[in-house]
Amino acid sequence: MDHKTTPIGKIRELLATAEPVNIELALDLAESQNLLMDLYKDVQPLIDFLKQHQAIDFDKNKIQARSELSSLYNIKTFAAGFTLFKAYDKLSYLTQLENLFLGHCSLTHFPDLKGLEHLKKLDLGTNKLGSVGDIGDSVLLEELNLNSNRLKEIPENIRNLKSLKRLNLSNNRFKNLPDWIGELTNLETLLISGNLIKKIPDSIRQLRKLEVLSINVSKRKTIPNLGRATDLMNLRELSLASNQIEEVPETITVHKKLEHLNLSRNYLSTFSRHISKLHKLQKIDLGHNQITVICKEIGSLQCLEHLELRQNKLEQLPREIGQLKELNYLGLHNNQLTDLPDPITDLEKLECLRLNNNQLEQLPETLGKLKNLEQLNLSNNKLRKIPRSLSEMVNLKLLNLEGNPINFMERLRIKRMRQKGCEVVF
Repeated sequence: MDHKTTPIGKIRELLATAEPVNIELALDLAESQNLLMDLYKDVQPLIDFLKQHQAIDFDKNKIQARSELSSLYNIKTFAAGFTLFKAYDKLSYLTQLENLFLGHCSLTHFPDLKGLEHLKKLDLGTNKLGSVGDIGDSVLLEELNLNSNRLKEIPENIRNLKSLKRLNLSNNRFKNLPDWIGELTNLETLLISGNLIKKIPDSIRQLRKLEVLSINVSKRKTIPNLGRATDLMNLRELSLASNQIEEVPETITVHKKLEHLNLSRNYLSTFSRHISKLHKLQKIDLGHNQITVICKEIGSLQCLEHLELRQNKLEQLPREIGQLKELNYLGLHNNQLTDLPDPITDLEKLECLRLNNNQLEQLPETLGKLKNLEQLNLSNNKLRKIPRSLSEMVNLKLLNLEGNPINFMERLRIKRMRQKGCEVVF
């Protein structure tokens, strides 16, 4: 075989021209074939080309310690995710570096960051780090990702990162959230779920710029008091998933700007009226609880677009659910519903409706009013027929009726009624 017809041969031929356009083509081909570092170690045109550019992406290539890293002093972005990166001692040469991505690299040692005084983003997520070393000169860090490592303590040196806006420490082995967390007053996102935290310090209320908070507290049965309306006043997303929360207290209503609320995988038995007072909510996830009752006040959530209630114990829905005029997703699968209120067909913007794994025996005759519906999952119920108004669902692309006692003649009727392009699964 002519070596020029192989991927490596074609790449070398393009590089030999030393033309920037051909070098870019060679880089794309090398990346798709995981050959980038095989070239980098001995092809001078590639090195010269990279020295003139501000970003280098070695993701999924086999990068080891190379002395050539020292020549890439102009690089501002360096990505080597999903590799066996070992060049810990070479990073200090990249003095202009602003973004460093080393996630999924099986790192066991914290990289040497000395001299990287321009660093703003550092991603070391999904590695095997047991500790965090000297952050050194990287005091301008705005984003730090240490999720999914083996850290048992939140490193004290993070305390000095006063410019930090996003901190991801989720899925480690922490038991305590230090009081000094409140000193990071520029934080906008704090992700710390998937740990063993026992208590949330009061100092967290000082994070007045915080917009996104994800946390779980060991054996917590109620939502923690996150302060007054003037505390965490910009909170837009709150995730308290995978706790042991049994009730939603009235204190949650102080967070008037909340748009996303995740209380999935808890022990809630009702859809609390306090949630219904958060009128800016766009997305709610209450899946995997023990909810049997949804309050009538749910109809006041006029901004709600996404409502997830999967895997609960619902037997019926309030008629007020039809007042959620902005709703485009409704997940009611894995409940105990026997019928649906007629006003559910007033949800004119609904695009996806999941009702699989319930006890439904019939559907509202006006189901066809859901003209924007694209996906309707009714599998594993007790349905014997489908309303004739099905023919009015002009945008329906998928209708899943698998696991229902629908006879042969009814199946033929359904196939005739469906719109062209709609897939029906029996």
